[in-house]
Amino acid sequence: MQWFKKNWLTAVKIAVLAVSLCVLYKELIIDKSWKGFQAAGLLNLLEKPLFWLVFVLLFANWGIEALKWKLLLSRFEAVTYRTAVKSVFTGVFISLFVNILMPNRVGEFAGRIIYTKIHKIKAALISGIGSFAQFAATVLFGCTSYLIFWNWFEYDKWEQYSTYLLIVGLVFFAAIIPLLFFNINIFSWVLSKPKFLRKYKKITSVFYFYHNTDLLKVFGLSALRYAIFCWQFVFLLWACDLPVSALQGIVVVPVIFLIQTLVPTNSLSDLGVRGAASIHFLNYFTPNDTGILTAAYLLWFINILLPGIAGALFFAVFKYREYGNGNNA
Repeated sequence: MQWFKKNWLTAVKIAVLAVSLCVLYKELIIDKSWKGFQAAGLLNLLEKPLFWLVFVLLFANWGIEALKWKLLLSRFEAVTYRTAVKSVFTGVFISLFVNILMPNRVGEFAGRIIYTKIHKIKAALISGIGSFAQFAATVLFGCTSYLIFWNWFEYDKWEQYSTYLLIVGLVFFAAIIPLLFFNINIFSWVLSKPKFLRKYKKITSVFYFYHNTDLLKVFGLSALRYAIFCWQFVFLLWACDLPVSALQGIVVVPVIFLIQTLVPTNSLSDLGVRGAASIHFLNYFTPNDTGILTAAYLLWFINILLPGIAGALFFAVFKYREYGNGNNA
């Protein structure tokens, strides 16, 4: 009891770790989606080079994200690439738990900032820049792909008034989000207006430190990472023997990712939204729902769950060393 009074924060973090691992276990083992994996014959997939190519691209995917995080932090703090990798993976782990209550993995920043030395709010805002860059890439390519997809399958509706509204909306959305990203300093101006935030002006002015060349690099890395996980999905579709061509894949997959991004989800509903969006759009090319679900869930397993497990290990080691240093102090 005495230990708990002195180390209650450590106890809470240990509880977070335990509950988070339980959430991961529920989604992977208990959730009914596991039946889709079984039905597709995972052992057969393990024999296919495309499956292992997707697994290799996992390291490129999150390696680029770590490079992006290191680049953004370099304006205020020099961190090693190794620390950036640990930060990113820990962010994935924390988000899997935090996002039970909060949507769309917004909890990732919490895992990243524990490794930084600068003010935590400033670090969180910097993390937001990276997330916004990824969102801008998703919106730009997703909306463009949606227009192509609509032209393929809904061309007979072009003369309808609702179609013109859809086109205008997609074009506007695809233009305004990247435009806002490349004018990110506007957020410092907005945050300086409320009186209760003016005393934090030195922190909220963080957006002014990033010039267009910096933002272009960050957006370029985001676009490259986006292309990687789009091709990961296409490769998994092929590994599951689905008759989707390369052209069809690079058009429909960004649409699926756009829907996944725009629909608010948490850790418990994310798989359901992934599956529903994938089936809805890929059914235009194939009726094989089991194969579609297998590809969609494997992408989550490889790109989210495995990094989350690695992040849990990094987080456990970090807290153990922190607690050890506290005892030695």
